[in-house]
Order: sequence, then structure tokens, then C-alpha cells
Amino acid sequence: MAKVFGIDAGDLPDGVMVADCVVILRAMEPDGEPAIYIRRSEGLAVWDAIGLTTIALDTFRDNAQECFIPDDEDEEEVEEP
Repeated sequence: MAKVFGIDAGDLPDGVMVADCVVILRAMEPDGEPAIYIRRSEGLAVWDAIGLTTIALDTFRDNAQECFIPDDEDEEEVEEP
């Protein structure tokens, strides 16, 4: 299992080496307030970080939408009035 900034990055195929990353952390401040922290690899250009997060957003959105697409066999035909 690969580690990025000390965090498990899940299983990656054998031989894959992490080149750069963007990490978004949901955290709790000492006073109990929620916080978001964003970190990127040293040397990773802001434009490349934007590209990585855009790809991630598109992938997450596609995965979420698939949850709402009915299977063909579950679809019911609706008659038009």
C-alpha cells in the first residue's frame, strides 16, 4: 500500500511510483470548528494541481451519478398521458 504524506493511498498497481499529489483534508480545529486543508507536492505547479483536482471531481461526480442510473431490467416504462 502506497503512502502519501504518511496517509495510505490505497492499493496501486505493482511498479507504480507516486510522482505528485494533491491532498484535501477535512479536519477539526482545537476549538471544535471544522476546517479544510489543501496541500500539494512540493514543486507541483498550481495549474497541474488544478488539473488533478478537476479530474478527481469529474470522477467523483460520474461515480455519484451512476448510483442514480437505473439498471435496464429495473426500468419501468411510463406511459405518456
